[in-house]
Amino acid sequence: MTKRVVKAQFMPTRPDLDILVRAQGKAKRRSQKGGIYIWPIDVLIKGDVYVADGYGKINRGTLIGATLANSIFNKSGIGVIFNGRARDLEEIQTIESFNAFARAWHPSFLEESNFNGFKYRHPDGQRDGHAGRFSNCET
Repeated sequence: MTKRVVKAQFMPTRPDLDILVRAQGKAKRRSQKGGIYIWPIDVLIKGDVYVADGYGKINRGTLIGATLANSIFNKSGIGVIFNGRARDLEEIQTIESFNAFARAWHPSFLEESNFNGFKYRHPDGQRDGHAGRFSNCET
């Protein structure tokens, strides 16, 4: 059963936005290890579904591979829905009960994309968590 949806948004590269999102994440004490793309994964709890809008990018638009898929599954127990691409299909298929709906599968890495932010309902149910410039979120 799904508890929450953690929504992340990516967009074509904008260095000015990247600097802003990273600074906001640092101010909110978000992890600086592993890149900013793991921030939505860090907030997942059991029952969450991770939904990411990679603006449909296929070539050089991979949002997860096997390592992040394992992390997502270990935290949520469910899976992902991506308007973008995933890689490492053979390895991801071995994660029993992991559900992944992606626009495509491709072996390349994420390039020329910016993480724009993410939004989710805080576990206390009283407020939304957020980071970055995601629509309708404070910064």
